Amino acid sequence: MKWVSPGSARANRPPARHCTALALIALEHYEEGAARLEELANASDAGTMETRALYLAQAGNAWLASGLPEAAVTTLENANRINPGDADLIIDLAAAYLARGQWREASGLLGEALETRPGDPEALALRARALMEMGRLKAALADVRAARLTAPKDIDLLVLRGEIREARRLSR
Repeated sequence: MKWVSPGSARANRPPARHCTALALIALEHYEEGAARLEELANASDAGTMETRALYLAQAGNAWLASGLPEAAVTTLENANRINPGDADLIIDLAAAYLARGQWREASGLLGEALETRPGDPEALALRARALMEMGRLKAALADVRAARLTAPKDIDLLVLRGEIREARRLSR
């Protein structure tokens, strides 16, 4: 492959800008990477709507990793408007709501994702967390048990199960 100087037209194409943004995220420059992905999603040459939704989803997750759940929610809501019904996007949005402490919103979204992908261990674990925070401990424990059916060795599920059990003990 021929080397392309950074100032050339080929280096400024969407795949190159996407790669640069992902590299920044990999280097833990989350905010800069997220901003570049959002800019790319809104660019006239960004590509299809599905591609734009992907860029926004990646940006939302970078905002979440940077500790900015408000920006993550906004970006992921925009991605969801472009590509509604995508279970991965819905789960990502729910995770952003969880980071903001919006348990009901997260739980509702995760229920929606589980309609599309029943038994998804990530969606079940996140919903269990939301249910636990809302004090619905029996339902939270049921979600953890269901998640463990498909991910029995997931240590995070075991930790969450312990947290729920401790919350139940303390509520008696």
